[in-house]
Amino acid sequence: MKKTITIIMLVLGASLAQGKGPIKGGGDFGLGLVAGEPTGISWKLWSGKERAWDGAVAWSFIDDGYLRLHVDYLWHDYQLIEVERGQLPVYFGVGGTLWSGQRAHYEKRFNLGVRGVAGLEYIFPQAPVDVFLELAPTLGLVPETGFDLQGGIGVRFFF
Repeated sequence: MKKTITIIMLVLGASLAQGKGPIKGGGDFGLGLVAGEPTGISWKLWSGKERAWDGAVAWSFIDDGYLRLHVDYLWHDYQLIEVERGQLPVYFGVGGTLWSGQRAHYEKRFNLGVRGVAGLEYIFPQAPVDVFLELAPTLGLVPETGFDLQGGIGVRFFF
């Protein structure tokens, strides 16, 4: 476990050292809300103009509900959709997900998996805010395999 935490901290530190993100009037770290499947708190940390880490701590409403956590590494393409004001990158990435909860009849459930993500993000020209829409096919791996589709719309404030 200590090795895993050390590796994650080194990767995040190396990402931060690579440069600033594209948000004007704010910093590289954003915090906000995401609504969909799951619904909760969303965060994003820019590690360069085209790269970022993002994640969420959220609640799924499937079955009797699950706590869901995910972290993704993202790449942004600003040339696919051009806009007159602000920026509208398409992004894609890969990450990990963990969910835990209790099904009907008090059956506890835990699953660890991987997810791909594709989305669209609008970055306001003069405000430290972004709005995003994303879809994430997810493959549960441990303790059992299974497919899930997550998605949501959200907003984050950068400071």
